[in-house]
Amino acid sequence: MKGSFDFIAEALIAAGGDFFVIPGNGHDLAVTVSTNKKTGNYLVDAIYVGGANVLREAEDPWLDADSHQIYSKISPALLEEELSDQMVIPTRLLKVTYTPNEAGKADDLRIPKG
Repeated sequence: MKGSFDFIAEALIAAGGDFFVIPGNGHDLAVTVSTNKKTGNYLVDAIYVGGANVLREAEDPWLDADSHQIYSKISPALLEEELSDQMVIPTRLLKVTYTPNEAGKADDLRIPKG
């Protein structure tokens, strides 16, 4: 079985696959969720993987009538599930840290819509 995973990993690398982690190799992926606290809420302003912000700015961001960004509520646990799904990596291999650390213990975070 391990030989199959090694073969797949080598094929993906040779094909120039753009993955955060090569599937099947069991390596952890460190992710940092950067937040700012405003009016009692933690607003997600960046998500870093390998030093690069992977939180994309929307081409057409959701703005309110005063042209302020609209945010959705999400729990840290659900955010980690979403990151796992979108980066195609099992949650057990995702090592998420929050800045500040208290944001990871919050009931919910605010993430930009769009």
